Amino acid sequence: MKTRQLEQQAAELRFENERLRHLLDFVDKQVPTRLMIARVVAVGASPHSHTLRIARGSDDGVVKGAPVIAPDGAVGIVSQLTGSYADVQLIVSPLSAVPAVSQRTRSRSTVKGTGDISRCKLTYALRTDDLQEGDVLVTAGGPGFFPHGYRVGRVVNVQKKPHGLFLKAEVIPAVDFSRLDEVSVVLGSEVMPQGVAAAPGAAGSGQ
Repeated sequence: MKTRQLEQQAAELRFENERLRHLLDFVDKQVPTRLMIARVVAVGASPHSHTLRIARGSDDGVVKGAPVIAPDGAVGIVSQLTGSYADVQLIVSPLSAVPAVSQRTRSRSTVKGTGDISRCKLTYALRTDDLQEGDVLVTAGGPGFFPHGYRVGRVVNVQKKPHGLFLKAEVIPAVDFSRLDEVSVVLGSEVMPQGVAAAPGAAGSGQ
């Protein structure tokens, strides 16, 4: 029994070391962006949970509104803060709106949370844009938002009506929020106190 427990502990350490090596390699490639690795210590149990908690806080230099990312893409923003931990509002939160760019066409839009951890909705995407199923969206960047070029998700269920200015579509997030063990907090960025919430039309304002 004891031998089996030791083997399980050793296997978990190997998996953790592999994850951390992958994350450190990701962080090293983000120069000049300053990133701080943070362990995820709690995730909402509900499928409709919009937050997770990390073991970094104001004592470590984290500020409210700081973007949080993972190797797979955008995670969310710091919404609540103490000296030793922070709560991260995920991009699937109904309060979240992330300016995005189509990796293929460079067309701009905004990815808004719906409250469903597995889906977001696409807003302010022009009906005339050549948006297709499976198109990858990345962060548009700009002051107060995520740095440019991080994956947000892929487009599904594109609906183009014969009239109106915008099309409808959904976005499947690039990050599996239920499987995050570590994330990276973006330090030194110009952040907004209210996080990533964007005013209508913000995605087309050149940010």
